[in-house]
Amino acid sequence: MVQNYCKDGTPIWVHLSIVPVADARGWFTHWVSVQRDVTQEVQRERRDRTRRELLEMAAAGRPVDDLLNGLCRLIRLDLGDLIVTAWLRDGHLLTMRASVNSDSDAVRASAHEGVAQVDLRRDDGVSATVIRTRQPVLVGDIRSEQVTLHRGARAALLASGLHAMWTLPVLSSRADEQPLGVFTVFSREPRTPTPAELAALQDLTGLASLLIERALAQTRMQRLAMYDSLTGLPNRALYLEYLTQALNRSSHTGERLAVGLLDLNRFKIINDTLGHSAGDELLQQVAQRLRRTFRPSDVIARMGGDEFTLILPFTSEAGVFRRGLEKLLTTCFQTPFRVKEQELFVTASLGLALTPEHGTDAETLLSAADLAMYRAKRTGGGAVVFDPAAAALQPGRVSLETDLYHALDRGELELHYQPLFRAGTRELVGAEALCRWRHPRLGMVSPAEFIPLAENTGLILPIGAWVLNEACRQLAQWRTRHPDLQVGVNLSPRQFWNPQLVQSVQAALTTHGLPGSCVVLEITESVLMNVPDAEATLRHLRALGIRLSLDDFGTGYSSLSYLNRFPLTALKIDRSFLQGVTGDPHGTPEKVIRAVMLLAHALNMQVTTEGIETPEHADFIEEVGGDILQGYLLGRPVPADQFRLPD
Repeated sequence: MVQNYCKDGTPIWVHLSIVPVADARGWFTHWVSVQRDVTQEVQRERRDRTRRELLEMAAAGRPVDDLLNGLCRLIRLDLGDLIVTAWLRDGHLLTMRASVNSDSDAVRASAHEGVAQVDLRRDDGVSATVIRTRQPVLVGDIRSEQVTLHRGARAALLASGLHAMWTLPVLSSRADEQPLGVFTVFSREPRTPTPAELAALQDLTGLASLLIERALAQTRMQRLAMYDSLTGLPNRALYLEYLTQALNRSSHTGERLAVGLLDLNRFKIINDTLGHSAGDELLQQVAQRLRRTFRPSDVIARMGGDEFTLILPFTSEAGVFRRGLEKLLTTCFQTPFRVKEQELFVTASLGLALTPEHGTDAETLLSAADLAMYRAKRTGGGAVVFDPAAAALQPGRVSLETDLYHALDRGELELHYQPLFRAGTRELVGAEALCRWRHPRLGMVSPAEFIPLAENTGLILPIGAWVLNEACRQLAQWRTRHPDLQVGVNLSPRQFWNPQLVQSVQAALTTHGLPGSCVVLEITESVLMNVPDAEATLRHLRALGIRLSLDDFGTGYSSLSYLNRFPLTALKIDRSFLQGVTGDPHGTPEKVIRAVMLLAHALNMQVTTEGIETPEHADFIEEVGGDILQGYLLGRPVPADQFRLPD
């Protein structure tokens, strides 16, 4: 196949066959050449290849601008030597994001006052009309005064040799939503598109709709993976990225940094008294105030619960800097918060670690800030700078660690069980086992306080083994009356480092005569990310029949590759996603939850949704196809002797 030219100079692709012709003596005297025009086949093959490439790009998560450039090239392949531009809508702004074969002056002339952006609230030109009416506008001759163009655009386009402009909307898959954007095609000849060309353009805008919506959805999912869905602040993963970058920069520039850990005082009391929704509303308001109080250059993130982290560049002396932060905290929290029609006076404790004296790596600085924050809490709040000497003598934390060492032997640990129900029928299917510590002097110690201690000291290994064995013992007792019940047990990342994990699970099953299928082990994404042998361990557990659930799905990186690589059988949607559900079927939280359901079911995974606190939550999850419901609406965690079994 070679390229040739028609008489008028138009390039074409031809399939060339040359057959030599011999005379009577066998000498080749001439040849016969046959050329067959295969231009259409070549163009069709190119179009198909480009379509495949675009779909592969979308599947690989390429940026939306790359997809738009590819779509512009595809339109040119279909329609020939035309100028093609792609515009994407973001709220009331329509911005040019891609162009092919474009004259920059001519393209800019098509936008308001020579800028490649249109304000749809103020503009009455072609693009705004297309967005408003959802219908194409085909300008066959730009010279026509009947066509409304942006100011100065008509003269600029004509001066650039452009005489026709065809603008088509890229419609959303939802009929009640505005178009995603427009494609504008310019021709140097005054004409309207042929019916075949118009059909091709409409077909391509349909493809554009699919690709753009997928790319935008992926962008939203990536944002959810890096930002806290409740407050909109960076989450732990993004904070650690920012901190690593800031420390690298500091090592070269000498810039000093303060790493801060801020914890709300008495937040658990507010949460327990007014409910989780009030606690969430308070956290949102605190996040807003922190953003208003600190400088734009400061990093504020939410690590989880009521804990916020900061990165604060500073140049002043440490004592002056700390006193300045004390004033900022007073400013931030002196006005009461208004939550659920109640005024709440909230204070905070801030622990600070400074570079370079308290460390130059993220782990050391965060650990020092945590110790300083604990000291701030013990002294009534405010800002406290890490003091190595004082940290070594913190009796509260040391005493608690010592007590935790003896808690297991003294029988102070107990399991509470939160019921799990099948969506639709509300039939009890089992329970999640949750470890509680009944301290003889302090009363019930929050898991948020003693579980991190157990993790840091290594006590999580014997405690985890006890939890698994006790949960299996209790389940075996329940299954004598209800043989289909299951129990869920949380596994710590530290437990995955234990080479005896699989054997201890098998021993618990054997001791209590349970099949593996009635035990669900819940793991966090950090296990999949950070434990080298996680995949092999999980496969050994699956071989025992154990079911494996990815806990708090969506709050970390939530890489889809994990779902494909690891032998997971279920996902657990974090309760934070439900907090944004308002009943609007087109809301972002609703869309994300629907997408997770579809993804999980496509991979033959069950979906458990925790945090069901209202009838609306339960109805929504059942409507979108959830499998298991868990939350305070249906049942709070209770000791085994208070757990209600069906009659």
